[in-house]
Amino acid sequence: MPKLDQSSNPAVTMRSWALQLADAIAETVARQCRPVPLCSVRVVGDDALEITFSTPYDTDLHGMRVDRKVIETIPSRLMSSSLGEIAFDVVTMGICEPRRNEEFCEADESGVRWLPFLTWLADIS
Repeated sequence: MPKLDQSSNPAVTMRSWALQLADAIAETVARQCRPVPLCSVRVVGDDALEITFSTPYDTDLHGMRVDRKVIETIPSRLMSSSLGEIAFDVVTMGICEPRRNEEFCEADESGVRWLPFLTWLADIS
């Protein structure tokens, strides 16, 4: 089971949107028929979380930063989705979908290559 880390951010309220989405992602991963290469889910605020995962074609960690404010602002198919639907899309079309390395930014100081969230939203819409 992936690690859920909210201890490093005291600003997170007990049942924030991000924490509820993290729980929904964990439930979605548990229901998958194939292994999901999820490494961690880190709640970074009431409205945002960072998801890291591995890929079979690269030694770098890959990740997605999911932000509720972006989802509610940018027209996309997620705009009116439930937390369960967002979690399903993050797992199936974000983590598990094969992507070229060029789709990710260069690794940052933590060694994670982030998938640009706005590009991902446009791709799935």
